[in-house]
Amino acid sequence: MRGEPRQRRSRQGRDWRSWFGRFLPERPADRPRRGSRPRSRRPADPAARRSRWLGLGLAGGSALALLALLSAPIFAVADVHISGTRHLSQTEVVRLAGLDTSASVYSLDEGTAKQRLESSPWVRTAQVTASLPAQVSIQVEEWQPVATFRSGGAALWYLSSQSVALGQVPAGADVAGLVAIQGPPGREPKAGARPLEPRLLVDLVNLDRQLPALTGQQVKRFEIDGCGNLNLVTAKGWTALFGRVLTPEELAAFPGKVTSLQTLARSGVVDFNSPDLTYVNVENAGNPAVGYKPKPTPTPKPTPTPKPTTTPRGPATAAPTATPSAPLAPQLTVPACV
Repeated sequence: MRGEPRQRRSRQGRDWRSWFGRFLPERPADRPRRGSRPRSRRPADPAARRSRWLGLGLAGGSALALLALLSAPIFAVADVHISGTRHLSQTEVVRLAGLDTSASVYSLDEGTAKQRLESSPWVRTAQVTASLPAQVSIQVEEWQPVATFRSGGAALWYLSSQSVALGQVPAGADVAGLVAIQGPPGREPKAGARPLEPRLLVDLVNLDRQLPALTGQQVKRFEIDGCGNLNLVTAKGWTALFGRVLTPEELAAFPGKVTSLQTLARSGVVDFNSPDLTYVNVENAGNPAVGYKPKPTPTPKPTPTPKPTTTPRGPATAAPTATPSAPLAPQLTVPACV
């Protein structure tokens, strides 16, 4: 009959598989034999199908309800407590942390807010903590400025101890106690940039603190010209010349020049309080030079005018001829920076 497996029989009319079957492992009862008809599937239970769809609907509804609850106005950030700021305003801190838009305490990523805050040149470290129902606490540690820097006639900037430009100095701000540095004309620094080498700034800050004890004079400002020459201008008026501070070799030689100035001050050879002192040149640390104002030349005493005497007339003499004057000396020119 069509559809039934064909049985192979031996010549004697017996099925040869019945003899070999004793050596084969038995098949499970529920596994159909090869070539047999497949078993019919049991009809699905409508009740089970309804319960499955009901479970999926409840899960989706619960997820939507949870999302609606988390985005509810009651959990929107409404109270931000900020501590540790001196130069940054609360508005700037909120903007840097990304809380200037309506956000929920559940959607706030504290790690991301911390990284955003620490990307500001002013922020040294930051800590962000969210608490229910709608509070966020931000603790900030700022970099403290140690100097002010001005490039030519541009705006005045705060510098940190790492020589990083923190921000512009507001008009009327108190900068007493900060080292004043006048840089060469050029581009105005940007926030986060380093207009000076950090090692040079450290040396300038230390020298600013040491000079009053050495010479009795306060540092008015440091000046760096377009050639990279560093000068120290005191409140008394005299200037200390240190030479160029551009290359690594010149920066490495700067502490030796400061030591030369210290040795000169301790020796007592130079009167740093003299009003005639104009400069102290320590560019050559082994052979410092000192300059004073030239002394005024004494005014000559007037001599009495002799009485006129009559002399006999002699033969007329020709008037003296004018001699050509000597040419003017050429004007001294300062060589350009190399």
